[in-house]
Amino acid sequence: QILQRIDVKSAFDLPEIEEGFVKLANRLTILSEKELLKVANIATTLGTRGSQSFTQVVEAILDAQVGQFKRLEELGVGVDATGEKIKFTFAGVTTEVEKSAGAITKYILSLEEMNNSQNISAQVAETLDGKISSLSSTWQKFVIAVGDSGLTNILSGAITLVDRLLGKITSLIDSPQFRAMVTGLQLTIGAGGNLLRPSD
Repeated sequence: QILQRIDVKSAFDLPEIEEGFVKLANRLTILSEKELLKVANIATTLGTRGSQSFTQVVEAILDAQVGQFKRLEELGVGVDATGEKIKFTFAGVTTEVEKSAGAITKYILSLEEMNNSQNISAQVAETLDGKISSLSSTWQKFVIAVGDSGLTNILSGAITLVDRLLGKITSLIDSPQFRAMVTGLQLTIGAGGNLLRPSD
């Protein structure tokens, strides 16, 4: 249930969240729901190549715990591990932590607050891309439920029909005729707006 709540509150699919959770558990790193949401927020906002995946941030945590910092550097964090302690630098702020898995994990999770990215994943979840991601997770749950209930054969025909309908709608939207119609409608609306605008 915790992972399902993370799925609802973030922009990431349930399978990806589950994969990240299993990787953490296999290395005996158990994060709370609040901490997993921090991972989601960090993944949404950080990275030298833009938004990172949930599992990439998980892997950055696990790699850093054993002294491998390449993935962490991809999140924009500078690392100096030459001394007795590790010096992490992010956004011009250098933080010195112990060379322990717990201390390293705690620092990485603190990047959420340092980057002012609290709740950002939940905000992204409300965008079109986030809604589509949520729909994907909901669909996967639906398919599993259908299989468990024995309704697969009954619903197969309906699903095929919907698939064909979506294909036809997609072809229509991609057609030059449809795009020309939309352009013409936009021009008409714009012209109407100009006519209604009071003259000087």
